[in-house]
Amino acid sequence: MVGHGHDSKFLTNPANQGLELQQPIIEIPASHWSHFLQLVLDGATAGGKDLPEIEYRSDGRVSLRVDPVVLIYTPAEWGAFCDGVRKGEFDRFAATAA
Repeated sequence: MVGHGHDSKFLTNPANQGLELQQPIIEIPASHWSHFLQLVLDGATAGGKDLPEIEYRSDGRVSLRVDPVVLIYTPAEWGAFCDGVRKGEFDRFAATAA
């Protein structure tokens, strides 16, 4: 595993204190990381064996889904992630996969 997503809001919710080990996580294999980043840049959806489904919601939120885990990102969170992808901030993960 190289890349993974987690719900950054999970631990800031007082109801989830002490549940660090139950925090939802989606993992993306190193061999698929570059492809996933390209799908993000293209505004495409993904899904299938090793990639999460990307759902662009009408309210501007974006969800990543690998059943049963669904991570929901606000427009600002997803925008910041996409900006980082465009700037190559996550390319170092792809380099370690080789």
